[in-house]
Amino acid sequence: MSTLSSIISRFRNEVIYGGHITALIGPSFVLISIIILELPLNYTSLMVAYLIPLLVYSYNYQKELEIDKLTNSDKTRYLSDRNRVFPYLFYTYLILTIVLSVLINSLSFIIFLAIIFTGGILYTIIFKRLASIVPAFKNVFSTAVWAYSGTFFNIFLYSLTLDVMFIFLFVFIYLKIFINNVFFDIKDMATDKQEGLMTIPIMIGKKNTYYLLSLLNVISLIILIYSVYTSIVPLYTISLGVFSLYTQYYLIKGNSTAGKDLLKYTYIISDAEFILWPIALFIGKIMMNGTIF
Repeated sequence: MSTLSSIISRFRNEVIYGGHITALIGPSFVLISIIILELPLNYTSLMVAYLIPLLVYSYNYQKELEIDKLTNSDKTRYLSDRNRVFPYLFYTYLILTIVLSVLINSLSFIIFLAIIFTGGILYTIIFKRLASIVPAFKNVFSTAVWAYSGTFFNIFLYSLTLDVMFIFLFVFIYLKIFINNVFFDIKDMATDKQEGLMTIPIMIGKKNTYYLLSLLNVISLIILIYSVYTSIVPLYTISLGVFSLYTQYYLIKGNSTAGKDLLKYTYIISDAEFILWPIALFIGKIMMNGTIF
């Protein structure tokens, strides 16, 4: 029984601290435009959309063990214990990504993936230094990578034309990921300050950060409503509006909690929002199509 408990505990820690929840955001964004445009499902590409962020975030987490020690001892303890096998894990993820990308057989798509992967890895190795010089660089850069990958993934995969729907998608994803990204930085204020990083929470303070994020949450909802009203996206896309309440919930709870309770809202609840997006969109599509026909 103790062995089973140990396996379950290790699996849970791997999912939470190994970057897997965050990595699931990748295929979730890909599914959004697949549902809206009624594109054929490509399961190989969904795996690639999962593996690319898993590579980037697992690498980042492993390289920043000492930094995370101050804010999340449980994560540091687990990843330190996993450190000896991490190179095997990383190269397994990498080889699998390369094989699946080659199977998709699209040079432009492979180049697109290479840009995302390189940008993500280089942030940890080089670009992070700019975050101590350029205000909010950490927030702006990482959000831009997510919005770029989430918007352009299917454009390169299916050789689609960039239109106003994808522009809406880019702006909407950017705002929502930016909120998520900055919310994460609230828990990292102590370590980011120690590193000299100029993140938004450090520059304007915790309370003002929550005000800013709440405002951006409202703006994202307004953009969604406008896009539905002007038929940029289908009517059922309004189902994503429920996540404005979801976001506001974790912002309010995050503002009134600290320590391990705050970690629950960052590592699990806030990231889970994006994993639920395609589910809500799919349900909304079924319900509204059922009403129409």
